[in-house]
Amino acid sequence: MPDAMLRELARIGLDLERKFECPQDIEWSIDAAERIMLLQTRPITVADPSNLVAWSNANIAENYPNPVSPFLSSIVSQGYTAYFRELGLAFGISRHRIAAMEEAFENVVGVHAGRLYYNLTNIHTLINLAPCAPWLIGSFNEFTGAREVPQIALINSGPVRRAAELVRIVAKTTWQYLRIQSRVARFERTVDQYAARTHPDTLAMRAPRELLGLIKGFLEIRVRRWNDAALADVASMVCYRLLKLFLSRRLGSSDEAGLHNDLLTGLPELASTRPATELWRLSRVIRDDPALFKLFSEHSPDEVLARLDRPQWSDFRDRLDRYLNDWGFRYSGELMLTNPTPQEKPEPVIHLLQAYACEAGAGPEGLWTKQSLRRRRVTELTAERLTPSGWWRRFPLSRAVQFRLLLRATQGAIRLRERARMKQALLYTRLRHVMLNAGDVLVRKGQLESRDQIFFLTVDEVQILLSGAAISTATTLRTVKLRREEFTRFDAARPPDSFHLPWGEQWSPDTMSATTEDLPSESALRGTGACGGMADGTASVVLDVTEADRVRSGQILVTRQTDPGWAAVFFLIKGLVVERGGMLSHGAIIAREYGIPTVVGVPEATHRIRSGDRLRLNGDSGLVELCH
Repeated sequence: MPDAMLRELARIGLDLERKFECPQDIEWSIDAAERIMLLQTRPITVADPSNLVAWSNANIAENYPNPVSPFLSSIVSQGYTAYFRELGLAFGISRHRIAAMEEAFENVVGVHAGRLYYNLTNIHTLINLAPCAPWLIGSFNEFTGAREVPQIALINSGPVRRAAELVRIVAKTTWQYLRIQSRVARFERTVDQYAARTHPDTLAMRAPRELLGLIKGFLEIRVRRWNDAALADVASMVCYRLLKLFLSRRLGSSDEAGLHNDLLTGLPELASTRPATELWRLSRVIRDDPALFKLFSEHSPDEVLARLDRPQWSDFRDRLDRYLNDWGFRYSGELMLTNPTPQEKPEPVIHLLQAYACEAGAGPEGLWTKQSLRRRRVTELTAERLTPSGWWRRFPLSRAVQFRLLLRATQGAIRLRERARMKQALLYTRLRHVMLNAGDVLVRKGQLESRDQIFFLTVDEVQILLSGAAISTATTLRTVKLRREEFTRFDAARPPDSFHLPWGEQWSPDTMSATTEDLPSESALRGTGACGGMADGTASVVLDVTEADRVRSGQILVTRQTDPGWAAVFFLIKGLVVERGGMLSHGAIIAREYGIPTVVGVPEATHRIRSGDRLRLNGDSGLVELCH
């Protein structure tokens, strides 16, 4: 059989698995014209379904897009275990049921080819501890962008115990969310206090014991004090789906899709937009100064930085340094720990300033104001449609009042979640600086050759080395070298976004192929509309925000996933296509803030679309068309 036909069969199989959300047993044939004809498809039946594990990088790839270091992997594993366990306890799930699911809690995430994946089988199993589990699983999948619904084993308790637990869950959940504003504010204070103790300028002279204490301080927040932030995640996930369900039932499914997202555009006080707004204001200083504009227009970023050290540019350099100090923790790969921050490597910021300085108009604030007005107008029209009578619209039990309460809760939950994520970025950036200074200590002790090698040790290994409690340190350098070589190999691999494996097995290129270089072209691709509207334009396929200078104003950006580092690019583009991500991914939220038509979850978009292709994008229906 020709290779092209094999690839087509593989593509059809993956499409069917995504559509039906489980592996498929497919019967097919080839007719005389060598066309593939599908005869039947049904879910694969396995002898022991509990032995098959569903893995997905949906959402988690937004935070950790590349191979992760052993150090990061070791803290992420602890963090996710604590995240789900503490949420269960906070919502009143009984301790004996949580204890019975210890294996699932300990294996919420895994690493395949150096990349982090959700263990969807375990996550769905844990969600089943809660009431209304099928609905919550659907909410989680929409929240993250996952499509799989794996078969899981359920653990049930007796009817009396279940009834008592339900009462406790309702009471504790209500109590948690009555205090959610203060809980998120407490999380912000906790991170700010840690950030004050770990400012990069104060770390160089810290003793090993102090640095060890700061690492433990990070773990204390990430493992034991994260629930305040996690509550905002769940609130945004649940409220978002409740709003969608309310509109669908009251107005009909045909109206709900685009409307749902229109009601969440231009949200006030969204923390994620602040860095882009402040950078735009800095670019206005450049644009208003002919000499400064000439400097940024005619020189490369590294030359600009070198010249800014001259006395004539001291005022602007001070402003730039303030921006880097205040917002330099928000950048692409901010949770990876191995990526240099803008404070360490400001060239990408200079790139963006150069692009901004060439743009006229009101900038991000102007776009936000426009979308905010549109959102308020759509809100009023929706309330009128739900309750046409003006006097009845103010009645507490009217559909319009219910709608406004639910919309306010959804908008508030999204804002709280973005506030928590802002502090998460600050926390991880501070940890990077702590670790680099700890690396300097280990270099002086002869246990490492360079400070950044510390990320190739696990958090437990680092703590043992800093405390001097290691049985032997002779093998440390050899271990670091081997792990770094493996990390380089992982960087060249391209595992699929989702797959199923027998319990305990690791993905490798030998177990299944992820080659997509010669995928057949399609004129129409489908995903999920995350921000409504139409966009026609030229595609710019960019896989990494460090290449964002290739994106021209008015183009449609096509990428694998987005993170906060992309936010500063968004207001330059007219459309967005993302391979990964759900409705509450960072890219979707910021796109709605600026009113950019967006489609997320478009399989293999960066392989099926080429830079320069003409695209027609429908952010309401989730359709992306290639115009030939």
